[in-house]
Amino acid sequence: MQIRSKLFIIMISLVTAAIIVPSVIALNTFTRSLEAEITEELKISALNAMDKLSRLMFERLADLRFLTYPNNTIITNSSDSISLGEKVEYLRQIERANKAYASISIYNASGIKIGDTRSIDIGVNDSGEPFFRNAINGSYYYDSVPAYSRSLGQYVIQFSGPLYDVSNNQSGGVLVLKFPLNKINEIMVEASGTISSDANIELVSTDGLMIYSNNDPKSVLQKKVTGLEILDKLHNSTNRVESDISAVGSGPGGESMNTIFIGSREPGFLDYRGNNWSLILGVGTEDAFRSVSSLRAQFIIVAAIILSISTFLVFLFARSISRPIIKLKDVTNEVSKGNLGIKVDIQKSGGDELKQLSSSLENMRQTILSRTQEVLRANEDLKIKDRLKDEFINVAAHELRTPIQPILGLCEVLRSKIRKGSTRSPKSEEEEQLLDIIVKNAKRLRGVAQEILDVTRIESKGFDLNLETFDLVTLLSNSVTDTREEISKLERNINITFEFEGKLEKETSTILVTADKDKITQVISNLLGNAVKFTKDGSISANVSLNKERNEVIICIKDTGQGIDPTIIPHLFTKFSSKSFEGIGLGLFIAKNIVQAHGGRIWAENNPDGVGAVFFFTLPISGSKSFTIDDES
Repeated sequence: MQIRSKLFIIMISLVTAAIIVPSVIALNTFTRSLEAEITEELKISALNAMDKLSRLMFERLADLRFLTYPNNTIITNSSDSISLGEKVEYLRQIERANKAYASISIYNASGIKIGDTRSIDIGVNDSGEPFFRNAINGSYYYDSVPAYSRSLGQYVIQFSGPLYDVSNNQSGGVLVLKFPLNKINEIMVEASGTISSDANIELVSTDGLMIYSNNDPKSVLQKKVTGLEILDKLHNSTNRVESDISAVGSGPGGESMNTIFIGSREPGFLDYRGNNWSLILGVGTEDAFRSVSSLRAQFIIVAAIILSISTFLVFLFARSISRPIIKLKDVTNEVSKGNLGIKVDIQKSGGDELKQLSSSLENMRQTILSRTQEVLRANEDLKIKDRLKDEFINVAAHELRTPIQPILGLCEVLRSKIRKGSTRSPKSEEEEQLLDIIVKNAKRLRGVAQEILDVTRIESKGFDLNLETFDLVTLLSNSVTDTREEISKLERNINITFEFEGKLEKETSTILVTADKDKITQVISNLLGNAVKFTKDGSISANVSLNKERNEVIICIKDTGQGIDPTIIPHLFTKFSSKSFEGIGLGLFIAKNIVQAHGGRIWAENNPDGVGAVFFFTLPISGSKSFTIDDES
């Protein structure tokens, strides 16, 4: 990713975080506050509607008390001075003045209607009705649930009170005010107009009977409202008003639609104690919070415009910063490719860090160019010296090896002459011992010269393999046998064994590999020689096993000698890595290169018990049928 893109992304992220995050927090806070305020307004509207209802009912009760007051001689006078017709006419005037009643009726003490402002049902006996029974016993009564009046053809709420006979201070009759239900509807309609045209308003009695509904008028006094959580919440609360949001119904796409419900309880007013009616107000949240949604949409549009402007400004700013940096990057790329001739375009204007960076980069380029030229010249000198060194070592190794073979041959000739003598004298034995020392050191010198030549070939890439297929078990067994003979000459107490798959060797076991037989012999001899060199007394084991998963053979040389110095384990297979006074530390380096040239691996570690070490190396197995084991093994 280019620095311009990174810089642009970082700055956009910062600007976005600085604009969007506080804005979202502020918007959510303001939205919640506005929604709470709207909910409060709905609660106030519901409370106002119920307050109006209570006052309206109180006014009806107050009218009843006024008309039945004993000192109101027009109605309560039982003498013949005021006729029944005059009383009815007086009540008609009251009815026309208030415009609140469907009719006003007068009943005698027996429950017979004797007068009515509408002159209907005169003579009807209503002595069994609750409104008469309660009033004749001296109580003021009003219906808790509207009743249907057949004579009036509508639902009414009946208010009744006793008519006292002033002369004997006894109830001489009952006055009934029939308050039409549509007067309550007017209050509810007025309330719905102040709330929302889509609001659902229902007035229910204490047992859930629907008294009013603006959306389902046919269900009035026919249906009970059940299952609304707001009703349960209101009945279980001491507050007059409660709110609740519930999922009711589903939208066009099948998604659930939330509705905010407001429940308000009838408070009563002065003498009117109330009927425990409840007002249930339901408004869809989408409709109730339409202004909030509109405000949120406007806010998002404004935020998007601000973010777009900020993005454009950030792009210009990032471009002004990234352009010179990109130029510097192109220059550094060319310099990294070795094109040190390119010059850095130093910023001519301003004194900021980019100009300083350009100047420093140009100085660095010139310094690198100068030092590179010096290094190239020194490298050429080193190459010449290294070539001369290799030539010298190669010539020296050849010159060392050339006289060694005659020395060894002449030593054998002298040994033969000494042994052919007729008598064995102490002098001849001493001469033979001296010859042994000469032979031993000549062979050692020959081995050193050979190792030097092998290292030279490895480093000069002249290391060739003469591949052939042979039995590795036989080769390793022969090497162990040769090493056992050498150990017998050293007069050490060392037991050397050879194992195949963890068992002692068997002649019928074979493992075929394709490799350079002489070089593999050199590796095995080196590892066995090292084991003998560092083991004074103890045991040496050579083990060969198969790893069928990797299709390779593993050769393990284990001893109980002094082990490997932990300080040289990390570079054990490098040149001159040895703390022994015998050898020059090239054997393991050569062994590693031989094994790796065959596609194998070599490694070493100390034994877990801290006594001796173990060396491993692997070789690929030749072909799919590369080994045979007899039935007993």
